Amino acid sequence: MPKTIAKALLYRMLRSPGFRGQLEDLQHLSGTECLFLDDFGVECMRFPRSESLPLRRLMEWFPGLSHRHAAVRQAQLAGSDAPYQLPWEEQVHGVQVGGEMVGYVVLSAWRTEACTEQLSRSLWVEFAKEGAAVPWSMWQSEWLKLPEIHPRAYSAWQRLLRLQGKEVLRTLESETGVLPRISEHSPLIQDACHIVQECYADALTLQEVAAGCGVSAEHLSRQFHAITGLRFREYLAETRVQAVCQELRTTRDSISEIAGRNGFSTLSRFNRAFRSITGATPRDWRKRMGEV
Repeated sequence: MPKTIAKALLYRMLRSPGFRGQLEDLQHLSGTECLFLDDFGVECMRFPRSESLPLRRLMEWFPGLSHRHAAVRQAQLAGSDAPYQLPWEEQVHGVQVGGEMVGYVVLSAWRTEACTEQLSRSLWVEFAKEGAAVPWSMWQSEWLKLPEIHPRAYSAWQRLLRLQGKEVLRTLESETGVLPRISEHSPLIQDACHIVQECYADALTLQEVAAGCGVSAEHLSRQFHAITGLRFREYLAETRVQAVCQELRTTRDSISEIAGRNGFSTLSRFNRAFRSITGATPRDWRKRMGEV
């Protein structure tokens, strides 16, 4: 499945009450926070939604600690060894749609017996020496709020959680109706997607793509929706927004410049499309990416 279609279906999944309900179930099962991150590692959803201050958030908010947490998180997503030690454990489970990795479910965070208060304090001292101005009383209070998992319970809970997580994701990705079941794309859809990927920055229309595929606009529209579950205009908007996201992440160009060179004729139309697809404004999305 083309990556753009996979991500478009992911955004639809994120907006569905069923998916949010499944994440809430995982949160209640684990007793930890349940997060959903996109493939860039940006947090899209979190349960519970209360404004609590767990230790993980404390590290994200204080200068001098956020870079450590970001580096560990990126290593987790890449499946590599973490460059720093953190005073908690968390589990990362990748989400694939049509064979494409589109995001991650993260359960965070808990303590094991190996993570003693002495270890927590030694890490706090290490962070303080690097200039992180977190009072010990606040650090200790938030560390003690982490659920503690004992060895046998930890192993059993991990096995159960992996099974539950796989079942939840398997159901969401196949037969719930949240996502269409797609075994393979027809040559027509592949050709249409290829044209969009090549020409999305232009003032592209359904009629032009259909002509390039040798079919009528009506036929392409029907087939595209039947096979992918998306309207053609939705796919085109998704493609453009994802190209914009890449530039917001990798350049400091103005938002209006980026939108214009990626096929959006007006800034108001771009802002509506971006917010509808990502759930955030372009400015907020770029700010979050700067914190990852």
